Amino acid sequence: MNETNIYRLCNALPIGATRCKRDGRCVGAKNARARALQVSTCYHPCIDDFYLVSRVSHCRRLLHALLISDGWDRTSQLAAVAQLLLDPYYRTISGFGALIEKDFCSFGHMFAKRSDPSSSEYSPIFLQFLDCCWQVLRQFPGAFEFNAQFLLTIVEGQQSSWSATFRGDCESERKDATGPCLWQLIDLENCRNAAYVPAAPGAPPLRPKVAMQAIHLWSDLYFLHSPLV
Repeated sequence: MNETNIYRLCNALPIGATRCKRDGRCVGAKNARARALQVSTCYHPCIDDFYLVSRVSHCRRLLHALLISDGWDRTSQLAAVAQLLLDPYYRTISGFGALIEKDFCSFGHMFAKRSDPSSSEYSPIFLQFLDCCWQVLRQFPGAFEFNAQFLLTIVEGQQSSWSATFRGDCESERKDATGPCLWQLIDLENCRNAAYVPAAPGAPPLRPKVAMQAIHLWSDLYFLHSPLV
């Protein structure tokens, strides 16, 4: 597998997440979009690995043990996206929430350190996961019960820390955190996908295109506060 080192991501995120400037002036929208697209493609040298894990699991019908490094970053990414491709349940609203709770929150993903730019352990691992989910949603819009607004709301909830769901750096810290649960605050009616078609029993896994030409910039996220778009 060709997983990108998690710490290489921290230098790329501000390019797309903030408004691009040159000499104190905003650069053209075309240049800003091009630089942010570099961020999006930087996130996806591993998307073919997600697809690989899902294909092996589907074809061999095996229960796999997956462990990469410490087990709470890339392991969570690979396991979660593979399950998203394999199991239609995780493409429902309740199933996607269960997937995040299971493979990120309970696995001990360090949301606080990974989301703090001032931390030496900063790396947008969870944002990369959601970006990958958006890429698959874009290619298979009818396969998901939720829409892109649902993913954007999760990003906001995680980065703003207004929800206790993503606080702390381990499961015990999150259990002790005070505040509302993210899933109870989301306006589900605005996050439902009108084009959703439930998968038939025994449906094959999703097989997204993994070539770099198929990766698109999530402009609704990276240009959310930009006047250039």
